[in-house]
Amino acid sequence: MEPARGERSGLYRPRLGRRAPHHIPEEKFNQLFAALGSHRDRALVAFWVSTGARACELLGVTCRDADPGQQLITVIRKGTRHLQQLPASPDAFVWLRLYQAQMHGLVPAGPDDPLWWTLRRPFGPLRYHAAYRMFHRASASLGANWSLHDLRHLVSALLPCRDTRYRRASGPAARVVRLPSPRCRLSRNHVRRVSLQ
Repeated sequence: MEPARGERSGLYRPRLGRRAPHHIPEEKFNQLFAALGSHRDRALVAFWVSTGARACELLGVTCRDADPGQQLITVIRKGTRHLQQLPASPDAFVWLRLYQAQMHGLVPAGPDDPLWWTLRRPFGPLRYHAAYRMFHRASASLGANWSLHDLRHLVSALLPCRDTRYRRASGPAARVVRLPSPRCRLSRNHVRRVSLQ
């Protein structure tokens, strides 16, 4: 019998290699965006891509949570349930304004009313499954099987998330610590980039 060796994994349980995260290729994203059928859908996808928010976080937004002047949108984060303002692209707010003009007078627009509504009568707040079906129809028209979560991985691929170097202490105990950039952590609500994969 062989003596036990200090190994990190068992002999018959080799570590599997990490797979690349499933995301929408950049060149296909423009085709996907063009396949969306309404201003609401384009606004939603533009917000998902520019903020990196989860689908459920963005669908829970009320009218008061969108701030076009500062280009911020406030979401309730999934894990902590804290309010967090996320920077969004100017294009997302342009699509949002077009959608709001289209729905003006058809749906309530008070500060506590939902921002996203269904497009068919009777109008109601847009739920996750309806948004999922909308996105799935657009991706299926291109022969793909992308999900809403793949948009978060697209953000991971597009957003430069270079680590920031910090020098800790001085003298012989000095060492360089690499931390994710604040923009990276803010947009994804993840401390490390690998936790998104």
